[in-house]
Amino acid sequence: MEELSQLERKVIVGGVNLMEKAEEQEHLLEESARNLEEKRVQEELLRKTLMAKEVYIRNTIKKQERLDIEEKYSCLQEEVDSKTRKIQKVWDLLMQAKSEVF
Repeated sequence: MEELSQLERKVIVGGVNLMEKAEEQEHLLEESARNLEEKRVQEELLRKTLMAKEVYIRNTIKKQERLDIEEKYSCLQEEVDSKTRKIQKVWDLLMQAKSEVF
C-alpha cells in the first residue's frame, strides 16, 4: 500500500497528473493526425480538379486553334475582328479558370 502511495506521488508532479497530461497530449496528437489527413485529401481533390480544368482548357484552345486554321477571310478587317473575338473568348476562359482555382 505504501508503494502505491509513493507511485501516485511520483505521477503527480507540481499539482499536475502526468498520466492525464499524457492522455490529453495523445488525444491532441490523434486529432492533429486526423486534421492532417483531411487536409491531404482536400489537397489531392483540388489537385485533381485543377488538372481536369487544365485539360479542359487545353482541349478548348486546341479546338479553337483548329477552327482558326480552317477559317478563310475575305478581308483583313474581317480577320482582325474574328481574332479579336477569339482572343476575348480565350481571355474569358482564362479568367473563369483562375476564379475557380482561387
